[in-house]
Amino acid sequence: MLGEDEGNTVLEKGNNPSLKQGEVGAVFIVPKILIREHERVILKQILQILDQDELVQPPLDKFPYKKLELPKYIDELKTRDATNTSYKMIQLDAYGEKKVGSNGELFGGRHYLFNTFTFTAHMGVLLVLLQDVIKVLYQSNATHDEDEFIVQHDQILVMETSEEQTKFLAKNGVIPEESKGSFKYITARSAFVEFGASVIAGGQRIVDDYWESLAKKQNLSSHQRVFKLSTSLISKISLLRPSFQNNRISNANEISANTNNTCTISTSKFESQYPIVTEQPSAEIREAYIENFAKGEHISAIVPGQSISGTLELSAQFRVPRYHSKNSFQQALQMKAMDIPIGRHEELLAQYESQAPDGSASISLPNHIPSVNPSNKPIKRMLSSILDINVSSSKNKKSEENEMIKPMNKGQHKNNTSLNINGWKFESLPLKSAENSGKQQYYRGLPLYEKNTLLERLKQLTPNEIKELEHLHDAVFVNTGLQNVRKVRTKKWKKYWQYKAGIPIGLKRSQLDEFKNKYLKDVLAQTSVTTNFNEITNTDETITTKRVPNPNFLGNCNIKDFKPPYIYSHVNKVPQNVAGDKTAVKLDTEVKNTNSNPVVATDPVAAKPDNLALQQRSSYE
Repeated sequence: MLGEDEGNTVLEKGNNPSLKQGEVGAVFIVPKILIREHERVILKQILQILDQDELVQPPLDKFPYKKLELPKYIDELKTRDATNTSYKMIQLDAYGEKKVGSNGELFGGRHYLFNTFTFTAHMGVLLVLLQDVIKVLYQSNATHDEDEFIVQHDQILVMETSEEQTKFLAKNGVIPEESKGSFKYITARSAFVEFGASVIAGGQRIVDDYWESLAKKQNLSSHQRVFKLSTSLISKISLLRPSFQNNRISNANEISANTNNTCTISTSKFESQYPIVTEQPSAEIREAYIENFAKGEHISAIVPGQSISGTLELSAQFRVPRYHSKNSFQQALQMKAMDIPIGRHEELLAQYESQAPDGSASISLPNHIPSVNPSNKPIKRMLSSILDINVSSSKNKKSEENEMIKPMNKGQHKNNTSLNINGWKFESLPLKSAENSGKQQYYRGLPLYEKNTLLERLKQLTPNEIKELEHLHDAVFVNTGLQNVRKVRTKKWKKYWQYKAGIPIGLKRSQLDEFKNKYLKDVLAQTSVTTNFNEITNTDETITTKRVPNPNFLGNCNIKDFKPPYIYSHVNKVPQNVAGDKTAVKLDTEVKNTNSNPVVATDPVAAKPDNLALQQRSSYE
């Protein structure tokens, strides 16, 4: 949604001259300034979230894969409303009704992205051509099948123009002047109810959706991408972010390569599960852990079950910063200066030494305490042993998580001893310099400080405040580091669940249809033939092993009700067909599932998270 000031500017400059009235109706042409403002807002939004795949949902020239799932908001009979231009809605959204009127006019400074018009025959209801709606959604001038579009969105009432109405629209610039025949059109309100923010200038998810309450329940974000971007906008993004262009080119090459091959899954190089999945410890290790734990000997924790590889030992990677030296707090306690700014400690120290009795100068506190190198011994943290099975070797253990936070701790920051004040060590605080000006604004979560301003502020800190500051900065360091490795571990967990589902690790969303329609069929069609010599019969026996889907196979589920199939309607009674045919029961029990790795289509695009498991059946030929 555009801002109020932007919307008012558009109305003043564009809407008044764009209104064209006639005997048949009125036409409202979208001003060009509104389209330019819409593109500017969308460009700004995309650049802000370009590094977050969950919000961008690439590729940009495709529709976002996370979209609002609409309810059935009209009745089965498709009863028309009082205006006879749309179906009567049996379900409404209270927030959505505050955004659009009954005639289709928008509230709150919102504007449609398509031209609208009214016909006197429809009592002033705002209308829009179906082809204009499709053009706005697909962001292209290519023709799309309107009939197929109508089938996909069957809750919208579609009408056709008469010859007089077609001439009226052509005369007022809605359609080309040489156009003839009828054109399909719908109400603007129906378009907003069905597509929400996708037809609003600068539209945002939830904010500019009619089904706002439903979008929140479906855990959609107001920051995620809404529009399918045109080629011109993508080129502008590539110009502003050169790094994005490489990703776009690689994706384009990958797509073109996939289109040339009939089967992309067979030619894809999927990842192995061994670097990603960590199997559970053996039974002997688990029994030894339980025995030692019962005796009170707390050894390294054992995480039951499978997990992902790669660990992050907090004590080794994140240490509590120390802004005090060995004697700083002792000196402050002796001077009773725990609540006095450290900038005044030098003056207090001089007074303390002058008031000392004769002969005690040898035990007086030093005026300047040298800076002590920070201790390499990490401070133990809670749960540190749980995050790494072998804590002692975690320092030498290389993992993707540790490699990601290494630049945070080494090589990017130099200690500045000029920040030390009367024995208090602030040399590790980041300062602005000519090298990082304009490049790096934060270091480990802390902003880059101006040296002179920082020194004056540090002198006003008291020892008690420094204690609290150490823990506050420690929390910032830990949270920043964990957020940096969060992306890595999130990808690993997705690959882990792909492995648990039995599908190839690294399967892409674009390959989902091929996975369902071709890959699974090929898996079922696999057979193995072995020939063995039978010494008793003195013949060769050929064993053919075929795969038979069980109820966990995708699309082969046998649960059609809320209850599983082994729950009978009458307690302690066996169905007649089972009681009369004992062979059927026996055959059921003889079938064994030899595949311990079921396959589940876990992709959000899939309609049902059904499982895929395969059974082996041997037959002698």
